[in-house]
Amino acid sequence: MISTVNKAAWYLLAGHRPGTVRRMRISAVIVSIGALVVAGYQSTGDDHNAAARPGRHTATENQPRAGDRLGREHPGNGGTRAHVGTVGRPPSDRAVDEADDPPHDGRRFSGLSIPGNRLVYESDAAVDADLDRVADLGARWLRVDAAWAEIETEPGNFNWSALDRVVDAAGARNLSVLLVVGTSAQWARPPDAEWNYGPSTDDQQASFARFAGALAERYRGQVTAYEVWNEPNLPGSWAPRPDPAAYVRLLRVTYAAIHDVDDAATVMSGGPGDDEGIDTMAWYEALYAGGLHSVCDAVAVHPYPNPPEANSGLMATAHDVRELMNAHGDGGKRLWGTETGAPTGGSFSVSEQTQAQLLRGLYAVWTAMPEVGPLFYYTLDDFGGTDRENYFGLTRADGSLKPAFSELQNWIRHANATDSK
Repeated sequence: MISTVNKAAWYLLAGHRPGTVRRMRISAVIVSIGALVVAGYQSTGDDHNAAARPGRHTATENQPRAGDRLGREHPGNGGTRAHVGTVGRPPSDRAVDEADDPPHDGRRFSGLSIPGNRLVYESDAAVDADLDRVADLGARWLRVDAAWAEIETEPGNFNWSALDRVVDAAGARNLSVLLVVGTSAQWARPPDAEWNYGPSTDDQQASFARFAGALAERYRGQVTAYEVWNEPNLPGSWAPRPDPAAYVRLLRVTYAAIHDVDDAATVMSGGPGDDEGIDTMAWYEALYAGGLHSVCDAVAVHPYPNPPEANSGLMATAHDVRELMNAHGDGGKRLWGTETGAPTGGSFSVSEQTQAQLLRGLYAVWTAMPEVGPLFYYTLDDFGGTDRENYFGLTRADGSLKPAFSELQNWIRHANATDSK
């Protein structure tokens, strides 16, 4: 969760998040000051309106990232890529149900959402270390960005090399990949617009859909799921302002473009955020009124809680979204939780122990709901500093493990052991 003002700065530091903004609101009616202390809350005295969890923000494609991870233009076509064969699956189960996964297998429901450009611009050794840790955790899924603005720097001119490296490394560790297709290419958006401009005209949307089709063709057999945009209900992610009708049109053409080249892929709506945008339920009501039922294989939410209760905030809202799906004939489609988490530093954060306990509760609440897909924890690593946005990780900035890492690892192992009996 990150403030609109700091969106680009966060993406520069963490790489990932095309435009997410969320707040963890503390309810004084429900939680007393004493309870906050017991639960491990830490306040630095920051404004209540400060963001409470990292938003997924994709930087302007020419801006630098933190450290030695620099944003660079990459002219030149990345070339063709050999495809791995695909196996068709029923639409509602495409990316989730695998023959070797028990119905309630912990690995099936677990994933990590890692800042996309963090992985893309890391050294080979750093990518290997990050994904080795995800594999050691036991998670099955990796969520990462496929930024149109970074890959297709001129019409029809793609550079896939950075994303190839991440997708290949994930496959080598038996990790399933969810790609978030987003951002607007500089050449396709208005001259004064930034990376977070929401494609709205027919030409802009057709160009985006062509990119999505090229992406799906390249990674057919390696990538099984695509999330179209991130938090399009927020003005910091879909500029200049959220537009449900325009988003449904974009989803419609993108859904068709991906399925034209990979009919086994799962294409889902972008998980909505919670800040100065359109409320999650109002957003999905508008999308369904615009025809969402016919242009997605799954629906995504970002079930961030209001700590210390797991079944609160947008996690509680996820139940309502599930009911809305059922009411619109989508009872057989999965609800995916593509981001959740809690910070352990900065204002209105939680203690590391509370983060671990909350994490277990989040997965317990999520897997108790019917027809759900994976729940992705945001994120793997902390980044240091004083901003709470940098402290959602399962590991500290120095690489040491927080209690939450072992908590999730044990939850996955316990679920696997239970289901194998």
